[in-house]
Amino acid sequence: MLAAVVNENTIVNAIVWLVCIGLIFYVLYWLIGALKVPEPISRIALGLIALAAAVICIRILFKFAGNPF
Repeated sequence: MLAAVVNENTIVNAIVWLVCIGLIFYVLYWLIGALKVPEPISRIALGLIALAAAVICIRILFKFAGNPF
């Protein structure tokens, strides 16, 4: 069984990753609106962006639970 290791370094590292990932996904979200992508494509793209952001956030938070993935 893997023990969760939470210290200052891992918390700061996770916060930096979450902020960087958040900025990247915000720019993608803004770009879809700024380019006036047609309606069905924009909904699909926004759904994929939301799904990818959720998966990445879950993977980052799983590291705090001791999961190596």
